[in-house]
Amino acid sequence: MANFISHPSSKLKNLQQMNEKTIFKNFVLFSDEETFVAFHIPTSKIFRLNKMSFNIISCLKEGKDNEYVRNLFNISQHDIQHLIYKLENLIVNFNRSKSINCPSSIDRITIHVANDCNLACSYCYGKGGTYNRERKLMTKKTAKDLVKFIKNTFQKIDSIVFFGGEPLMNYKVIQTFCEEFRKDSNRFSETEFGIITNGTFLNSEIIQLINNHINTVVVSIDGPKEVNDLLRKHKNGIGSFNKIDRFIKSIKSETNTLVKYEATYTKTHQEFGCSKNDIRMFLHNKYNIVGSIVDEMMLDSYEERSPDVNTFSVSELIFDEENMKHIDYNTLEHIYSIAKGYKREMCKIGTKMIAVTTEGEFVPCHILLNVENFSLGSIYSKNIFNDKDYFMDKFPFLSTILKNSEPCTSCWAKNLCGGCALSWYYDFKTNRFLNEPHSKLCASSKEYFKGVILNLATIQGNKEKYNSFVNFMRKETKIELC
Repeated sequence: MANFISHPSSKLKNLQQMNEKTIFKNFVLFSDEETFVAFHIPTSKIFRLNKMSFNIISCLKEGKDNEYVRNLFNISQHDIQHLIYKLENLIVNFNRSKSINCPSSIDRITIHVANDCNLACSYCYGKGGTYNRERKLMTKKTAKDLVKFIKNTFQKIDSIVFFGGEPLMNYKVIQTFCEEFRKDSNRFSETEFGIITNGTFLNSEIIQLINNHINTVVVSIDGPKEVNDLLRKHKNGIGSFNKIDRFIKSIKSETNTLVKYEATYTKTHQEFGCSKNDIRMFLHNKYNIVGSIVDEMMLDSYEERSPDVNTFSVSELIFDEENMKHIDYNTLEHIYSIAKGYKREMCKIGTKMIAVTTEGEFVPCHILLNVENFSLGSIYSKNIFNDKDYFMDKFPFLSTILKNSEPCTSCWAKNLCGGCALSWYYDFKTNRFLNEPHSKLCASSKEYFKGVILNLATIQGNKEKYNSFVNFMRKETKIELC
C-alpha cells in the first residue's frame, strides 16, 4: 500500500502526456468519512488519497473534461498530469507476487477411504456417509494402486486428505497408504497428510497413526455440547460431543499433530441463538484451536447463506487483536491476500484439486460424490489426467470457474474473490454448475472487500495499529506482511 499525494502540485521533469481514460478505468474509488482510497483492479494495489485528489480522480473517472476539472478545483493542467503520472509510476513499480505453475503438480487429493459413517448428522449432505453409493471401505489393494498411480502421474503434491464418511473407520488402510507413499519417495517429502474426522473413534493405534504420519487433523464439531448434540448424533440418538471432546484433548496432548475444527452453521444454530462468533469463541477458549465455519449445504435457498467473510465488522477484525484470535484462517487469508495484492482463485476442482472414491474413481470434488454423471475417470482407465481435453469438453464448468468470462472479467473484485467453486457456482437445487457466480454472493462479498480495503488504508496511516496487525498475522498464520 502507498501513502499517496498530500497535494498534486510538484514540478516534474520531462513530463509526458498521459492517457487518463486508460489509467482511470482500472481504478475503483472507495471512501468513508475520513479515508479515501483508489483501488487498482489489475494489481489489487491500494492507494491512500487525500480528499482533493480523490475528488479530482472521481471527476476524471466520470468523464469530466480537463477544463471542467481545472476550473472546479482551481488547479492547472500540470497538476492533473502530475496526479496521473504519480498513479502510473506507482503501478509500474509494483510487482505482483507470481505463483509457480508446475504442469504435473496438484494442490490437493481427497481420498474417500470409507463410504460409511457411524453418525447420523441432521444436515449430512453425504447421505449418511455413503453418498448414495455402496456402503464400503477402500481396500488395501486399491490404496496401493492409488499410490502407484500418484507416483507415476505427478511430480508435486501439496496435500493428501483422508475423508469419508468417517475415515477412521478404515484407519488401517490409511496406515497402509501412508507407509506405501513414503516408501522410496523423496520427491514427495514435502507432501502433507490430513484427516477430516468426526472425532468419535480413538484407540492407541489411531493415536500412533496420527502421530507418525498426519500433519493436520480437522475435527467436525458444531460448537457447545447443547447445540452440537442436536446436530451431530449417533444413530441411536446419543450426541457425539463427549467423544469429540476426548478425541481433541487426546490428540493435542499425545501427538505433535495440528488440530483444527470445521463447524457447520445451520438454522438450528440460529434458532438456538448461537452465532458463528459464539462457535469460534467457544472452541478457541475450550481447546485453543482455530478452524473454519461453513454454511449448511442444503439450505432452502442460496440467499439464506451467510458467507463467513461477512460475519464481522471489518474494523473490529483488523483493529482488535483479541477479537482476531477467534477468526478462522480462511477469513484471515482473505484479508492477507488483499493486503499483499495477491490474486485469489477459485479452487480448481477436477484439475488441481480432485477427489478419489473408495474404488479409485475420480470426481471433481468430494461433495459431488452423490451426484451422478460427474465421473472424471479412474486410476484404472481413461481419466482427467491422461485425457484432459476429453473431460474438459465434457464438463464446461471446469473452464467456467476460472473466471474468464462475464460478469467476472469486467468486475473490479475479480482478483479478490476465490475459494470454494461450489459456493460460488453450484446450484444445489438442480445439481448443476451455473455459467456465472451467484449474484447475491458477489454483491455481499464486494461490500466486504470494500470494507477491508478502507480499513487497511486507514491502519496503514497508524504505525502502532498496523504493526500490531502485522505481528498478529505473522504469529497466528505464519504469514509475512511487508
